[in-house]
Amino acid sequence: MKILEIDIYGFGKLAQTKLNFDKEMQVIFGENEAGKSTVFSFIQAILFGFTSKGSSSAQYEPKHVHAYGGSLTLELPNKDTVKIERVKKASGSTVKVNYIDGRIGDESDLREMLHGLDKSFFEKSYYFNLDGLREVQNLEEDEIGKYLFYTGVSGSDKLFEIEKQLSKETEGLYKKGGRNPLINGKITQFKSNNLDFKNALANQDRYNGLLENKNRFSLQISELDKHLRQYLTEQNKLKMEKQLLENSNKKKVIEIRLTEIGDIQFPINGLERLKEISAELNPLEKLASEKSHEISRLKIELEKSAYNEEIIRIEDDILKCTEMTNKAGELTQQIQELSLKKSDCSAQLEQFANDLSLNLDDETVSKLDTSIFVKEEISKLEHQLNLKSNQLEDLKIRQNLENEKSISLIAELKELESTLLSEKEVTELQKKLHVRNSLKELEDIDRNIQMATLNVGQTGLFNLKLPLTIFSFICFLLSGVLFYFEKLETAILGSFVAVAVMIFALISGKKVSGLTQSKDFIGELKSRKREIEMNVEGLNERDFAEIEWKLKNHLELDETHKRKVNRKDDISAELANLGNQISKVAADLDGIKNMLIQIGNKLYLSEKISLGMLLEAYEKFKLWKKTIADKCSYENQINLKKQHMNECIQFIMVLSTLCKISNHIDYRDAVSELKQLLKEQKERKLLFEKNHDLCQLAEEDLDKFKISINFCVSKKKELLSLANCEDEESFLVKGELAKEKAELLKELNPILSHIGNFEFTGLDQIEIDLRLEDLIASEEKDSCERSEKQSELAKIILEISNLEESGTVEKLSQDLQENIESIRSESFKWMKLKLAHGILNKTILNLKEEKLPAVVAKAEEYLEFLTEGKYTKIIFSEASPGLYLIDQNQEEVFARDLSRGTQEMLYTALRLAFAQNLNQKMNWPLLMDDTFVNFDKKRLKKIFELLLKVSIEQQVVFFTCHEHVLQYFSKNKIKHLTETQLVLTP
Repeated sequence: MKILEIDIYGFGKLAQTKLNFDKEMQVIFGENEAGKSTVFSFIQAILFGFTSKGSSSAQYEPKHVHAYGGSLTLELPNKDTVKIERVKKASGSTVKVNYIDGRIGDESDLREMLHGLDKSFFEKSYYFNLDGLREVQNLEEDEIGKYLFYTGVSGSDKLFEIEKQLSKETEGLYKKGGRNPLINGKITQFKSNNLDFKNALANQDRYNGLLENKNRFSLQISELDKHLRQYLTEQNKLKMEKQLLENSNKKKVIEIRLTEIGDIQFPINGLERLKEISAELNPLEKLASEKSHEISRLKIELEKSAYNEEIIRIEDDILKCTEMTNKAGELTQQIQELSLKKSDCSAQLEQFANDLSLNLDDETVSKLDTSIFVKEEISKLEHQLNLKSNQLEDLKIRQNLENEKSISLIAELKELESTLLSEKEVTELQKKLHVRNSLKELEDIDRNIQMATLNVGQTGLFNLKLPLTIFSFICFLLSGVLFYFEKLETAILGSFVAVAVMIFALISGKKVSGLTQSKDFIGELKSRKREIEMNVEGLNERDFAEIEWKLKNHLELDETHKRKVNRKDDISAELANLGNQISKVAADLDGIKNMLIQIGNKLYLSEKISLGMLLEAYEKFKLWKKTIADKCSYENQINLKKQHMNECIQFIMVLSTLCKISNHIDYRDAVSELKQLLKEQKERKLLFEKNHDLCQLAEEDLDKFKISINFCVSKKKELLSLANCEDEESFLVKGELAKEKAELLKELNPILSHIGNFEFTGLDQIEIDLRLEDLIASEEKDSCERSEKQSELAKIILEISNLEESGTVEKLSQDLQENIESIRSESFKWMKLKLAHGILNKTILNLKEEKLPAVVAKAEEYLEFLTEGKYTKIIFSEASPGLYLIDQNQEEVFARDLSRGTQEMLYTALRLAFAQNLNQKMNWPLLMDDTFVNFDKKRLKKIFELLLKVSIEQQVVFFTCHEHVLQYFSKNKIKHLTETQLVLTP
């Protein structure tokens, strides 16, 4: 099936658009949004129908043209042409299938033409895009092989998804030896519930008895709790009454003391406040005294720590002297190193002159031409010299070998010529061998004489030609008469007899005519027999065998002789050729040597050096010139560094004079004294600044202490004034009385609050104590009894709890029944899934066994072509990793080790193989949408070469927006989609 033309009336953004397709390879090029995807969707819509409005797929109903649809012209496998037209109207879409003979079909004809092909299968089998290639990357290792096999083969990717889901659901319900599956868990729960139910049945009577004892002990404990609460209430009341009696007596004593103290005017918390002021004032006065003494001491130290400000001011210059000293030292070291290098250069210059046996001055050497061009010319000539020398040596070796071969061959020819037979001897042996052939001829002659004699004897029997001819004519006449009287069978029989007699008469005639010739022939044979008998007289079969061997041996030796003669001629020609080559190479070698000598003369070199180590001498000249330049450079650097060193020393000596240091000492000692002087002055400055700061801080602290002392004194005077006291002693006495009165009032208030409206029993304290003792004894007795019963009840409750944790008979029976029903329900579901999984696995296995071998063979052919023979085999395995390749070294390469590019090429090869396999049944074109945008140029070229080969048997339509792709196709295979074909929106 091939697409010849599409005619779009109106579809999406395209309208009134016609595209003619090449029957093999068709490339449709257009920029993004040009309508490539619309063309593909149009082909699908014509074949399988328009997308419904409720669908999530893209809608292509045009908004600005009347017609919605178009036509698709196809070439059928039998080479007939059919046009499929689909147009959507308000009443629905209509399909017309226009055949070449004028017939018009409908939807049923189209379905028959599609052979059951649906839209989903069409997309998966015949449509390639980048998502299809990328989908491989998201698979796990054990899924790659299956996916690459199942994808696109008769919708079996859906079978694989269903099979995977069924397997997952089946194992989720039940798995032998598993713990997590649902049915496994329910079976385990059933076993546990059944055991608990049996234990509950055995403990039922004991459980009922424990419940009765629990109720009885609970009632007894409740009664004891009631008695204990009554005892506690009565005890509390008696204790309160006893305490109130004590507080009443205490109240009277407190009221008497308050009357004695009377009213007192005193500040709140006066004593504490006075204590706080004293505690704050005393340390302040002490600190103020100490700070005054410290200030006097610091002023004396400040006078002692005076320093020279001028030395501090030139600190940077003094520090710079250290740098100057270091720099002068470095320069001295550098001068020494440069002097050593200069000496090395002088030694090297002498060495170069000695090595080259030359006595040239530096100026002459510097003017020599040591450019790269000279080096290249020397390298080229020496390389040619080596090549020509090796070539000349090889030619001479070959010449010697050929001479040896020639000498050996001449000796062999002489030996062969001595063993060969002469022409006369060969002729005689051939004649004798011919006689042997005459013996065989003699046997044939005897046999022919016997046959000829027999023929002569039998010739009389066949001399009946005339009578038989007459009889045959009569039979023909009788057959005609019988035929006239309609006796057909007899007439036919007579005709056959007449024909047979006529044939026999003709044979008899030939025998008679050969009678005379047979007699002459016998005479000739007998004459030849006598001649042969005379020639073979005295020869036997052994003699003939020896003659045959000699002739055969002679032929073999003669053939060998001819070959060796030819070989000798070839060797002579080769020797002449080698002589010419040796002369030519020797002349070239002399020319190269002359050119090397000329270059050596320019460099003042001897002929021996020029021909042996000119390139090495060139490199030494180059180093010689460089060493001369280095020597000059070192001399300049030494002079410059000496100048810098003198400047550094001069700076140091000027500064030492300024600081009144002797000028007669070394500059390094002067720097040490300057640094020591600076250090001393900086230390004196630091000490002066420190003492000055401490003195200021001490004076500030003293002022703060004085302010705090004055504040505390003012607060103390204010407190004495509030208490109407003249001194601190009277304030303390009055404060103690006020403190006692406050404590008595504090103690009296709760007593008054407790007494309140309490109803007294009238008992005195002794009677109350006796009654309390009786209540405590009763309470202890009932508490002990309650504890015993509580302990027994706890044991019973614990035992009941243990039995109930195992479950009651009723609850466990209900749980057991529910568990059985659940297992039955889930097991039935598992059986259905297991049965469906088995049927589906069998279907997939049959599908794989039927289609996989042919698909894999074709895919291997494509993959080997795409990878240029790197991978030759594709192996599918049921186990992980599912798929692996065999490379050109017969090594296995697993799917997880493939690069992304190789996986995409493998996927492409398999998809093309699937499509080719399906093409044998359905024969639909391959549609590709920019599938290979991630491939490099080399891979793109290989894949498009493969597509062109595939397109010979199966049409390929390639959609692309990449202009560089077009270079791989001829212009007649490219169609351009442009904006002029789009529907314009007003």
